[in-house]
Amino acid sequence: MTEQLLEGELPRLRRGSSPSKIPPGQAYAELHAHSFFSLLDGASSPEALVARAKALGLRALALTDHDSLAGAVRFWTAAQKEGLPAIIGAELSLDDDSHLTLLAETPRGYANLCRLITRGHGAAGTDVERTGRARPRPARPGRTWPRATRV
Repeated sequence: MTEQLLEGELPRLRRGSSPSKIPPGQAYAELHAHSFFSLLDGASSPEALVARAKALGLRALALTDHDSLAGAVRFWTAAQKEGLPAIIGAELSLDDDSHLTLLAETPRGYANLCRLITRGHGAAGTDVERTGRARPRPARPGRTWPRATRV
């Protein structure tokens, strides 16, 4: 079964449908989920995301809200109660309107991610007037987030 998944043979779904449960013997972990802390993008609370992931039979879940770790504590607490491995991350908005998703593997990685987000938000205010979204403005043209080492 693992070999089939690696070769790209995933269960077929109708367009617009979603699975009610992951088929037995198949492991899946969602590594890119937004909560309502990602304004205008996510709609569910961290607790609701965990409950749905558990109901679907996901092996783990990563919370990657936009430019923030605001939901991380609520997400972690809910996941611990449900016995679901929680992965903390963030989706950083870059100056060219692309995004970079980072996941923390260790407590040190989480600390590095916290520092990186803090430095990005402190760079030069926000650009709400341009995009309507509160996200860091670059400290200098062409770079929103400070250069990071391994997170």
